Amino acid sequence: MFSDTPVTLGQSRRLQNAGIKADYSFTKGINALKVGAMFYHTFLHEGFSLGITDPTFNAPCLNPDGTPDTNPIYTDPSQCPASDSINDNFNPGSAPFDLSRGGTLYHFNGRTDIKQEAIYLQDSLTFKGFIFLLGGRIDNYDGISHRSLVQPRLGATYLVKATNTVLRVGYGKLFLTRITRT
Repeated sequence: MFSDTPVTLGQSRRLQNAGIKADYSFTKGINALKVGAMFYHTFLHEGFSLGITDPTFNAPCLNPDGTPDTNPIYTDPSQCPASDSINDNFNPGSAPFDLSRGGTLYHFNGRTDIKQEAIYLQDSLTFKGFIFLLGGRIDNYDGISHRSLVQPRLGATYLVKATNTVLRVGYGKLFLTRITRT
């Protein structure tokens, strides 16, 4: 009857991205200032369908030998003939999607928008062989989940010229968002 058993599946996904990012850098004296903002918008659409194609997969009745009764007229355990027994594993929630018993495909069609915004400011100060980094970033994620975070950044770098060694120390918070894939 069907060549794709025990179920037939269909899927359609679309992911479209749009965004803008702007940075401005300015250097004067010991300061190297960088400020910026970004906005990304993802349009996510997903659709899928599912239908049971194997008449033994969710049969409401069992033959006397314990095998599933594949007669398509039996769609509910109350319809089992006297010679059959009720299948305790029958899932009535799946019955409307059993194509082998006159059901129809289950269809899902959903969409969401995912928006990410951020602004940031960073200043590098060069002073007596040191480079100090002071900065911060504010991120907002509104999509599959919702979260905002203020992320401070602090750091210092020093070059030991005699050995050409760079010493670094830093602190920062990192905001990771969920990855949207197709």
